[in-house]
Amino acid sequence: MQNIRSKLCNNLQGYRKRTVVCVIGIVLAAIILGLINTGNIPDAKGADKEQNLLTVAEEIRMGGDILTASVNPNKVTGSSSSLATSLRNVSGQSLKVSEFAKEMSVSYLGRENRWEQNKQTLDKEEIPAQKELKQELEEAEDESQPEERRSLGSFDDSIRREKKIFEEEIIIERPIEEKMTSLLKPGQRRVIQAGTDGRKTVTYQQEFVNGEPRKKKILSEEIHQEPVKEVVMVGVSGYQGAISPLDFSVELDESGVPTHYSKVLTNQTATGYNVGRGAWGASGQTLSAGYVAVHPGEIPYGTKMYITSPDNSFVYGFAIAADTGIGLLGDVIDVDLYYDTYLESCLNGKRNVNIYILD
Repeated sequence: MQNIRSKLCNNLQGYRKRTVVCVIGIVLAAIILGLINTGNIPDAKGADKEQNLLTVAEEIRMGGDILTASVNPNKVTGSSSSLATSLRNVSGQSLKVSEFAKEMSVSYLGRENRWEQNKQTLDKEEIPAQKELKQELEEAEDESQPEERRSLGSFDDSIRREKKIFEEEIIIERPIEEKMTSLLKPGQRRVIQAGTDGRKTVTYQQEFVNGEPRKKKILSEEIHQEPVKEVVMVGVSGYQGAISPLDFSVELDESGVPTHYSKVLTNQTATGYNVGRGAWGASGQTLSAGYVAVHPGEIPYGTKMYITSPDNSFVYGFAIAADTGIGLLGDVIDVDLYYDTYLESCLNGKRNVNIYILD
């Protein structure tokens, strides 16, 4: 009996040792296999490993799981429950691998969703100023591209660009000059020089993007008729309606009378005249508004004057004696006022004025 008992004890001890060894071997094999699947230990058979991983990936996709892209084609990542289950069966570290893959997938998909939401919001809420800026940036980018690339279009085949040449007949509006005058009552208007519009042909290049006109570039202009300026008299009172453009820097008081002068000739008869552009007076001075005809025996040539009506409703303004005439020499009139147009000289008629001698 003692021999049998000792043999049984020896056999049990041997079984225990073998059992411990087997358990340790199984645990080590599981750990090694788990490390190989997680990529921590290089596999000697690279081709077989890639084939096995691809097979696992295909099975996961067929099971309805979504895999995210990976830079390393030998790795499989994603938020798959079946993937997590497969890794969990291999080693205890599979749960961490699955959680990490799920976190990366959610982060990537979250960025994509946020980008789409922001893009849709920007498209809906884009104000006109932003649209204009966007259009300018697109045009600038288009100009920076080579001609061959622009002719082929952009990366988006839905964008169609084309350029067409047009000719357009354009009316050149005549300029209008307003001339203040005391010959008319305040507020009255009268044309003293009729103007005409001009004409020109403009050739330009128009760019279209998806049928909508964008940039316009003028290629040439051909003027067929130049515009002619129109001059309109506008009636005003006081010194603002002075006929003469001359200015001797002499101050005027509130009633429109010079504050400094040598003498004044009152109740003088004044008429108006015009002899065309480029005319010369008896003194040798070229005639224009501001130069008047006088009796040289009474008012010498070159004398500076200021001429206005007694009530200041009509103002010829500062003047210089530069011409004479038959009526002046015959004492029919006292002063003849020069005007740049014949119409103005007619509107002057015969007026009663005061002549302030400034010299």
